[in-house]
Amino acid sequence: MNELEKLAVKAMEKADIGFMLLDESFTVTWANKFVRDTFGDVIGKKCYTFTHKTANPPEFCPVWNFLKSGGERAESEFYDQNLDRWFFVKAERHDSYIIHFIIDITEKMELKRELEERKEFYRKLVEISVPIFIAQGEFLVFVNSALVDFLGYSKEELIRRPFAGFIHPEDLPKLMKRYQDRLRGLRFEEESYPIRVRTKFGDKWVILNVKKIRFGGKDGVLGILQDIDEIFREKVAFEELQRILRHDIKNVLTSAFLNLELIKDGDISRVSSLEESLIKIRELVSHSVDVKMKPVDVAEFIEKASTGFEIDLKVSGNCTVLGDDSLYSAFHNIIDNAVKHGKAKRVWMEIKPLREFCEIRIANDGTGIPKEIRDRIFDGVSFGEGSGKGLRFVKETVERLGGKVWLEDSEDGKVVFVLRLKTIH
Repeated sequence: MNELEKLAVKAMEKADIGFMLLDESFTVTWANKFVRDTFGDVIGKKCYTFTHKTANPPEFCPVWNFLKSGGERAESEFYDQNLDRWFFVKAERHDSYIIHFIIDITEKMELKRELEERKEFYRKLVEISVPIFIAQGEFLVFVNSALVDFLGYSKEELIRRPFAGFIHPEDLPKLMKRYQDRLRGLRFEEESYPIRVRTKFGDKWVILNVKKIRFGGKDGVLGILQDIDEIFREKVAFEELQRILRHDIKNVLTSAFLNLELIKDGDISRVSSLEESLIKIRELVSHSVDVKMKPVDVAEFIEKASTGFEIDLKVSGNCTVLGDDSLYSAFHNIIDNAVKHGKAKRVWMEIKPLREFCEIRIANDGTGIPKEIRDRIFDGVSFGEGSGKGLRFVKETVERLGGKVWLEDSEDGKVVFVLRLKTIH
């Protein structure tokens, strides 16, 4: 054996993979330390007796079958139950001997198993969770079972069909513009807003949560639907109740005023009737609150509230809250305050969901609010022109809707308005 061969043998002896030399009968004539440490004393043994634990050549072994038939090289994987290890084996024929490689691939196989289990777990999770779809171009390319159940159509009816057909015509222009802007990178990466979808059972209100993703190597949009149709049905029923109560109050008031006129004319017997009418009115009023609650697209409300102001408005993010039209006035008052009193030319609004709340942070490049009145700014205290009632209205509106509003110091020494409103769950 020359020096080069000695170096090669020495390197194989210390290698962290197995090397064996076999003769034509598959008997081991030499094995390195890895093989000896793993399988024990194997010199003089048939390779299959310790790799496959069989007394005879295994018909199931592709390496043995291939080499026996005259092939030059073959490879396969096998699991050793006693060692609880996975191995990759490769054998190459060289003249009168066979070089046999053995590599421990247990970690690789465990990782592969974990990935497969995780893939199956997420597949099942997606299938049993809320309605989910993926859209590319103008078509749906993925829908889960929950969406199939929600819309009432089969997967075959949904896949590869324009999703516009499942959107209410009045909501379609807004949705398509946001969808196309998002794919072009002109809109927020993630946002949510209310729309109506057309199901097999009729139109339903949902909160649509959307996010730009890559799917199958192409840009697309992931959509998650949250059913809020029941909220809307309750809203309609509530408004109908208010209408009936207002009608009843009007009738009782008419009777009360009639009794009052008769009393003025000296008919004292009408006092008890008037008293009954006033009690009835008090009862009706105590049960009547003229509030029309609905899902509010915060970014959309802000954009509408900024109409008419000569400002550069930057809005990032979005979420949907349960509110009413007074929120429009609240945002309008904040912008009006920044422009009228702070002489602002730019306004920044950052919208982000925080579990059960939606946080809106509002800053501007104006002169700011004097430090001496910041603690009382929501109490109706005025500065500059105006009565100061606008910001008090903001506080009252936000708190009536179950939220909070406060000021925080900004890095430039000015202030940031922070609003937290309840999101729809």
